[in-house]
Amino acid sequence: MVDFLYDPRTGRCVAWTLKGDIFNAEDRKIATSDDAGNVYALDGKLVGHLDGDGLTAMPDAFAQFFTKAVRN
Repeated sequence: MVDFLYDPRTGRCVAWTLKGDIFNAEDRKIATSDDAGNVYALDGKLVGHLDGDGLTAMPDAFAQFFTKAVRN
């Protein structure tokens, strides 16, 4: 199942998920999640958690990671 992540400020789709992996708009893998829903940057840093309500981000960690991943 494919899910999409939207920027809450702009409403723009900024990433998508498939089988626990998170990809940016250019289809480049930028993060992964485990069975518990924890989201990790590719360097292994915990950046957030996915659950039924969406993404709960670690303070600033996800924003910094995601901003960098989307720009690169």
